[in-house]
Amino acid sequence: MTTDPTVSDQPLHHAATRIDWEARSATHYTPAGYAEEGFVHLSSPAQLPGTLHRHYPGRSDLVLLTIDQDRLGSAPIWEDLYGSGTEFPHVYAPLDLAAVSAVVPLPCDRDGRFDWWRADDPVVAAPDRPGTEAVHALLTHLSATGFDGAPQPRWRDGGLAAVSHLPGVTVGYPLPAWLRRTEPLEAVGALLRSAHDASVGHRIDRSWAAGPIDPDAGGGTVNHGDVGPGNLVWAIDRAEVATAEDPPVPVGLIDWEFAEPGPREYDLIDAAMNLAGHVPPERRTRGGLDGIDVVSRLDALAGGYGGYTAADLLRLAPDVVSTRLAEYRRRVAAGLDRWIELDAQGVGDRWAATLPYLRATAR
Repeated sequence: MTTDPTVSDQPLHHAATRIDWEARSATHYTPAGYAEEGFVHLSSPAQLPGTLHRHYPGRSDLVLLTIDQDRLGSAPIWEDLYGSGTEFPHVYAPLDLAAVSAVVPLPCDRDGRFDWWRADDPVVAAPDRPGTEAVHALLTHLSATGFDGAPQPRWRDGGLAAVSHLPGVTVGYPLPAWLRRTEPLEAVGALLRSAHDASVGHRIDRSWAAGPIDPDAGGGTVNHGDVGPGNLVWAIDRAEVATAEDPPVPVGLIDWEFAEPGPREYDLIDAAMNLAGHVPPERRTRGGLDGIDVVSRLDALAGGYGGYTAADLLRLAPDVVSTRLAEYRRRVAAGLDRWIELDAQGVGDRWAATLPYLRATAR
């Protein structure tokens, strides 16, 4: 048993199920098996592929945590508890979120293997699905036009597609205190404007996730398609998310799988609902935005984007959501896998429940 092996200066890793990770507290992560075992299993970069194949074969519901040893409140203990002949790092305390430097999806390939994972290639991999080729072409185009706020394609192999990892932090609900301020919304608007402007003129002969779409739909802009807190990357240390007083800068957008040509307003209304709080009061409260001034937040978002006002977003929101909900239902009825998955999560029901509020507040 040791606390100072030769890999003490390397990051460590932990494979978490999405359910366990999403159940974390504001300061710590505790896996489901902790109560019984009394420690958190970690692996060195060299050990991780073997750990995945032994304990998680075929699992597609994992995220990979990268752990900075210097930030752990409890130093890892290296020990061979199961007679394997190899010592593994264990932390005998809930895992400090301050030590988690990155969280990325960790899917297996189509054969249930994790052989694609490489410690020296910081990528984010996801299943290679209909639309992936179109998305990778878009990401390449955005970079070529000078937009650096999106991942870059790396490889496609074995049923997986990988893009570069954007350094930074994503947040969830309830939103952190600094996202109650208007400055971050102005910056989000500016980021969306840059992405949209960079996409104009991108012509593609490949099908998107929903199939072929007229590249001139909505004026030739390509939307991200899912603008929300989980897909915005912020320039902040994870340890500071809950305590930061000054709002960080949004540096990028990730998870472009729902990207497709369409009006700019689609992404703007997504941001208005998911970040500015333009949703029914009960959803606003659950999102950590109770008591906020919705109009001033919409003004900030629209002002950062340019060419719109809060009144424009209030007026546009009902028609945008109604149109997208109708298209969403057509895609579910057509049997498109991704929209069936969204429907199982209640996305369509939430949009439908939001429409009366949007219509009542339209100007």
